Amino acid sequence: MFDLLKDLDAEIKKNKLPTALKKPFVATSGFDVLDIMNGTKDPETGEVIAGFSSKIIGFIGKSGSGKTTLAIQVANNLCHDDEGKLIPNAAIFHYDTEGSTEVPRIKVLTRKTQAELDKYYRLMNDNKVNTENLYTIIDMVATKKEEHRDQIMVTVTDRNGAKHEVLPPTVILIDSIAALNTSKENDADDLPGNMNAAHNAKA
Repeated sequence: MFDLLKDLDAEIKKNKLPTALKKPFVATSGFDVLDIMNGTKDPETGEVIAGFSSKIIGFIGKSGSGKTTLAIQVANNLCHDDEGKLIPNAAIFHYDTEGSTEVPRIKVLTRKTQAELDKYYRLMNDNKVNTENLYTIIDMVATKKEEHRDQIMVTVTDRNGAKHEVLPPTVILIDSIAALNTSKENDADDLPGNMNAAHNAKA
């Protein structure tokens, strides 16, 4: 299989195949160390392009270590261009199952007014968020963007000044791991929220 992939890659580089691989677009998180760690390779040159593409990123640390703070700042940066302007149709869905994040804190971290946040940031302090309804929300967002793809495509500029036509970002923050439990698991577990998360992380 590896040899086959190598042969296909070689053929693509020689332009013998009809579809050339496009240079991937990655958005900056605002934190160089995270961009480098989550970077992707240019399929033609092998060069590592620093930044976030469509990925699932998890932050792990002790309570109070800054996981939520970092996640909010990264999500906010991904929804803005290099000049700090909100990317049209960008959105953040923040599921806070512990109810520990309040709007004043988000205002400080994003440096936004309530009116500005209302345009793209949706905070949901709901301990009933679970795998089933979270996937439903994700599917609804993805379907909407697919249906309106031609209308909502935006032009963004990467850190090297290159222009890219992309769908506007939708960032989904899940705080905490307990949010990934199914309804059946949550109903069967009588531990409080944080302990429930820790218990399931060990499982």
